[in-house]
Amino acid sequence: MVFGFFRFLFGTGDPEPKQEEKAEETADVEEVVTPSIDEVVEAEFETLVLPEDAVELNRLAKEIRAQLEAGKLELPALPDIALAVSRKVGDPEASVDDIVKLIRTDAALTAKLIQIANSPVYAGLEAVSTSAAAVTRMGLRATRDIVVSISIRSLFTSDDATLRARVRGLWEHSARVAATSSILARISGRIDPEQGMVAGLVHDIGELAVLNYVSRSRDRRYAQDEIDAAVAVLRGPLGASLIRSWRLGDDIADAARHAEAFTEEGSEQASVADVVKLAHLHAFAGTPDMARLPPVEQMPAVAKLGLDADDPDQGLSVLREARSEIESVRATLTS
Repeated sequence: MVFGFFRFLFGTGDPEPKQEEKAEETADVEEVVTPSIDEVVEAEFETLVLPEDAVELNRLAKEIRAQLEAGKLELPALPDIALAVSRKVGDPEASVDDIVKLIRTDAALTAKLIQIANSPVYAGLEAVSTSAAAVTRMGLRATRDIVVSISIRSLFTSDDATLRARVRGLWEHSARVAATSSILARISGRIDPEQGMVAGLVHDIGELAVLNYVSRSRDRRYAQDEIDAAVAVLRGPLGASLIRSWRLGDDIADAARHAEAFTEEGSEQASVADVVKLAHLHAFAGTPDMARLPPVEQMPAVAKLGLDADDPDQGLSVLREARSEIESVRATLTS
């Protein structure tokens, strides 16, 4: 079911729907005004303490934090259409027609959404042939999540040859976590799969921001351990700040902020952060990194999602059973 969603989202050879809607028939995408980082950074960094033992390793982290707090840090930006749709969906007075007007400005996006609405995930008794019908069938929040997901892959690029492989690896890891998160969400029945997918895709966006800063700092070179130290300290709060500025929602921002807080209790009810934590840990199963991570049974997220833990080196049995589906979704995302 989830694979069907991803297959239609990213395309595997199925025919495009007839495009009977013209992109030029609607108004231009409105200018997007998102909160500045200055407006959201203070809450994310108020509890952040840079380790004082290894000052040299923290040089990069301190530089980035200073640039961020001064409002001078260049951060990854979603395409205008994704930001506009996200902003409009967050407007309590927005209607389906408002969202459709934005979507129709992008012909490829219009065609893709109609495809998805006619996929087995959303299919009704009759096929839809307009973006208005597609958005109505999927709902505003799911439409927003799909638009963001289509757009986000373009962020994972680098002009720096020394970082290109790392950025590519980060995308592949994010895609794996996204695929696993969406399936965990579906299995648990407590979290929207689309929300799990988006949260998985952006859970390490703070690391991408650090790598982008390094790439632009051509006059300064940083050692690998220096980059790793900055990522470890800044990934969570920087990623959460960025996600809030994109208006993707507090739940998704919290998932990025606490993606590696594996044994943290968090809220009493299951959240998208719980599926991302489990998916994140599961991505390391069978690798040397697993030795530094807690056993699955020690994670509160397992019980909150109504799952049973077993061998920590192998992950959750439900995910082992869904291994081929996860791999298919991951391959689709990265192809």
